[in-house]
Amino acid sequence: MISLQFLRVVFLVIFSIILTVVLGFGLPALINVVTNYCGFPETSTAECIVGVYLIFVIYIATPRIPRGSIEVKGKAVFITGCDCGFGHATAMHLHKMGFTVFAGCLFKDQGGDGATELEEMQSERMKVVQLDVCSEEQVARAVEYVKTQLEDPQTGLWAVINNAGISTFGEVEFSTMKTYCQVSEVNLWGVIRVTKAFLPLIRKAKGRVVNLASMYGDGRPFFRLPSL
Repeated sequence: MISLQFLRVVFLVIFSIILTVVLGFGLPALINVVTNYCGFPETSTAECIVGVYLIFVIYIATPRIPRGSIEVKGKAVFITGCDCGFGHATAMHLHKMGFTVFAGCLFKDQGGDGATELEEMQSERMKVVQLDVCSEEQVARAVEYVKTQLEDPQTGLWAVINNAGISTFGEVEFSTMKTYCQVSEVNLWGVIRVTKAFLPLIRKAKGRVVNLASMYGDGRPFFRLPSL
């Protein structure tokens, strides 16, 4: 049976050959057709390559077209896993932008450093919430707290950002089922649990759900735990 890795190598080789032919022959020919149609003299392959390169440089140097802006006043977001890392940084950034942030922290009740730092901001728009995404009770309590703290509960919640996650390393056959269950409980069921609980508020605001993932999940499956 042909291995998946071998098929990938063959695909990359074929793709590289096709790309080389297209860029080396097809693109110059296409440019010549366009220039002839416009009444310009026929250009050489070297000139075509230089022209494409200049277009690329101009594209890189040109500022991106702005996608517009949103009015953040009155909009609230709920973020899980704000004790440290991306969750903590996202909470700080969105608060700086003007959002009302509900920061779910696993170690708030234990006086965790991340939760304490957010609380010390003493801002009306930064609200720290005790949250273990594996706990039905804590998730339900967080939903009720958010409802009472929203400026207008009828406007709902503008976004839920599922950031909380754990990672462990090890060969698949050497890892215990307990480890598998722990990872799945947080990274899979935790996301579903939080999203399902906040969906009514999200619908009211016609909001969005943002799920953060890790680059460790982009790899050959079933060789190491991060790829599961």
